[in-house]
Amino acid sequence: KRGFCFGYDEQWHCRPRPEAPNKRRVKFYDDMDWACVDGVVRDGLCNSAERIQAMLCLTAFHDIMKVQALCPRVAAAHAPYHGYQAGEVVGDHDLALAYVLEHHPNLLPSFAALPPGSRAVILFTQSKMHFNHGWFVQAEAPPGPMLQQFKAVLSKATRSDLAFYFMHWLTDLSGAEGRPLAGAEKFTLRFPLSVLTSFLWSIPYLQKLAKQSESSVVETYLEARHRTVFPDIPLPRGDSAIALLRLVVMAQSGARYISQAFSRLTPQAQEVLAVELARTGIPDQSFARSPQHGGPALYVYYGPALLQHCSSAEEMEFALCTLSAVYSTARHFWPTSLERAGESVVIEGGALKANGSAIVSTGSSLDGKVMILEHKSAMEATVKLISIPELNRMMAEGSPFRAVELPNGSPWNMQAMRTG
Repeated sequence: KRGFCFGYDEQWHCRPRPEAPNKRRVKFYDDMDWACVDGVVRDGLCNSAERIQAMLCLTAFHDIMKVQALCPRVAAAHAPYHGYQAGEVVGDHDLALAYVLEHHPNLLPSFAALPPGSRAVILFTQSKMHFNHGWFVQAEAPPGPMLQQFKAVLSKATRSDLAFYFMHWLTDLSGAEGRPLAGAEKFTLRFPLSVLTSFLWSIPYLQKLAKQSESSVVETYLEARHRTVFPDIPLPRGDSAIALLRLVVMAQSGARYISQAFSRLTPQAQEVLAVELARTGIPDQSFARSPQHGGPALYVYYGPALLQHCSSAEEMEFALCTLSAVYSTARHFWPTSLERAGESVVIEGGALKANGSAIVSTGSSLDGKVMILEHKSAMEATVKLISIPELNRMMAEGSPFRAVELPNGSPWNMQAMRTG
């Protein structure tokens, strides 16, 4: 702990707690949930010298394929390889490394010399899991796009393999600053402690994927987070239960405003959020507390960032109204059907994050800009804030978009329209 936070002297002895403390380092030392860190280390390394060797080897070579000149071409005997055809260069650096480890392991002697079990766990870390840990921690996406591929990969792994994967993530990020004698400065000085704690705290729930469905794991995690944030308040019930659970997690420090803000919404806005936030994106799966059927499931990338701009119940109410309006607009492009229950559509919401402070403040303006939802592909749309001339140009070109009907009080509120 002391070495991680305060660093080492030139003889690699841990430095003591400083008498004139660096506030960030000392706060990290005092507030970090070291039991979570200890659990990841114990489960990942299994008190095994072979596992430690594997971790050191992986740390040494896991990013070498970011040097594009090293990326291999797929041999005819191995084609196709994860979508790459014979003769094509494997451009994805993780897949490029996996290709070498699988088909030419002797090119990396440190890997080739490891025991079979150690080689297997390293190969597991290079699997394409399509897993965004931030989505899970912030309840940003439905279970389908967030966990389905991850669960499929886990079916071929053990609990300790998953812990090894998370420990590799931890060591990779902690060593990102190239001053080992100074300790893990990336974490102690530059990484929000609350975010790191949330990531580590979520790992035991992800390990439940081996035996539970994706939706069940998400619901269990949401319930646990709610109990942590509001230990004296019962879990929500009814059709809006999952929506309220997700919104509390999404809002982070603004969680205390969710219940009041949600109660102020119109019945229509409440229903939209209750329905859309409870879709799973997985056929034949639903949340126990608020079952919904049909799809595709919609999720707003950077939706949590919008809620995290709020510093009052009034601002949170406006943010929830805006989120509801975006969902409602998207349904014009993707009507609900039972046949599409296993599909998901991502709504890229970078504009919501970038302009969040103005969006949640009813008295602010965005220089006369209008919020629209532009249809980008069969499974993707983008929220944009555009000027009136740009709006007219898109209409003239027949671009597929709809204006988002924002809540009353917005200086840029306008009636929804359809083009294209």
